[in-house]
Amino acid sequence: MSAHRFTEEGRLWPLSPALARALATLVVLLACGRIVATHRVYSQTADEPAHVAAGMEWLDKHRYTIDITHPPLSRIAVALGPFLEGASSPDRENLVEAGNELFHANNRYRHNLASARLGNLPFFILASAVVFYWAGSLFGRTTALGALVLFTTLPPVLAHAGLATTDLAVTACLPLALFCWWRWLERPTAGRGVLLGVSSGLAVLAKFSTLLFFPACATAMLVTSFLSKRSGDVSNSETTRSKSTLRLRSGAMALVTTLLIVWAGYRFSFETLAEAHPDAHKIVEHFAQRFSSAASLPGSIVDGWLIPAPALPMGVAIVQRHNESGHNAYLLGDYRSTGWWYYFPVVLLYKSPLAFLSLMVVGLALAVWRKRVERGSLAVAAGASAILVVCLTSRIDIGVRHILPIYPLLSILAARAAVMMREQSGGVIGRVAVCMLFCWQLGSGVVAHPDYLPYFNELAGNHPDLVLLDSNLDWGQDLMRLKRALKQWRVDELHIAYAGSADLGRHDLPKMHELKRYEPVTGWVAISETHLKDVGSPEDRGRGYEWLKFYNPVARVGRSILLYYIPQR
Repeated sequence: MSAHRFTEEGRLWPLSPALARALATLVVLLACGRIVATHRVYSQTADEPAHVAAGMEWLDKHRYTIDITHPPLSRIAVALGPFLEGASSPDRENLVEAGNELFHANNRYRHNLASARLGNLPFFILASAVVFYWAGSLFGRTTALGALVLFTTLPPVLAHAGLATTDLAVTACLPLALFCWWRWLERPTAGRGVLLGVSSGLAVLAKFSTLLFFPACATAMLVTSFLSKRSGDVSNSETTRSKSTLRLRSGAMALVTTLLIVWAGYRFSFETLAEAHPDAHKIVEHFAQRFSSAASLPGSIVDGWLIPAPALPMGVAIVQRHNESGHNAYLLGDYRSTGWWYYFPVVLLYKSPLAFLSLMVVGLALAVWRKRVERGSLAVAAGASAILVVCLTSRIDIGVRHILPIYPLLSILAARAAVMMREQSGGVIGRVAVCMLFCWQLGSGVVAHPDYLPYFNELAGNHPDLVLLDSNLDWGQDLMRLKRALKQWRVDELHIAYAGSADLGRHDLPKMHELKRYEPVTGWVAISETHLKDVGSPEDRGRGYEWLKFYNPVARVGRSILLYYIPQR
């Protein structure tokens, strides 16, 4: 009996196609409401001004040069709202200053910020649709609805769907490309080849991590598909040749379509590397030094070769240099700039709801050890595992957002586990267990609302700052809350160490002084958790503001800022 028939589910919960789609729509709309509710709670996070400013340059000035370290798709989306309301690209070289200018235009900071953040909602809806239809095509409508509920209630997903950043776009586009890849493997028609090309191109334009994730996932899914084929499914040589010819043709169409979509995202630019980035010579020379025979090559490449979309290879090279040099990060009380191989497994362990993790583990076990191996679930598990394996090598360890595309795949596996537990329990125990796990999952999100960004599960206890920082907890999102807290405490002068990109002079704060490291002060002090732990100075290991440990904060502002009053000695 096929997996689809086994779970298509008159015995469990009869769902007609119309009812399933109606319930799915309701689930997505509820999640969108929760996301929109966070737009005016958080102040800007550290990266949002840069993304909106870069997207505005693409829309307004019809070029993409101000910052090429990310591809343009998600940036265009988050800049579209302000652009349609009449905003234009500021004449500033500094990317953060340009973004702040856009946010504060016409003295409508909260409105402009919310308008930019709305640009990520279509990606959230797309990601939800991929989860629903992929799970439904493999296991039926009940599993599809369960996967959708799990995915749309994950705090990390809700958090980044509510920000004007790049992470939600790749969370939608990469699983879409993998779904199209799976369908193409099943039947490589010309139409499916074109869909694969379009989705792959969008995934590349969403984030450069696609260039690592997609080949790894596609290879893992291909291998599992080959290994799990039934031994009796052997075609004659003539049919095999016919299928191979069709696969080559549709594969070529997919590749050409991918290249065209990516080139279109870069406005069909055709220029030299030097025109794409002012430091092109240094960047190319950096990589050319690895080949002694290429000593005289960089100059001719950079200045003389016209290539399509040169901003793409230059952007990839810049990110690769960043990964080589590493990034200051914090994990479980340790400080490093070169990362930890186990960083992202720890992130998944602490940033995912425990109910989701429980179902995920069962789903992975079912995919691997079930007597009748299901090719669909095994392929999904292989894709999710490939994403995690690729991330183990990263030296830029700064948040769950870098592994966010794994959640759509894990949601399908978790929902499959839930349905199997309920079907094969043989009694009430399995049904009660599944019901409790789903209630736990839903409750985790309700309790966290609207603070999905700094969400940690119960394993982190009362001090998640001892586990992870950076965009996992403190991304500069609580400045508007700080403003309200200072008015409540009637603070008229403040020493502040804020980990964010906001222009503090534009937020109607009291008289401010910079809180410097190793310089104790008296009076009111506000400090972000990232600065309190000295993440930017790992060699000091938190000693720059160690003197504050002798005082108790009078308030915690949001989840990321501590407010102290230091009396005169």
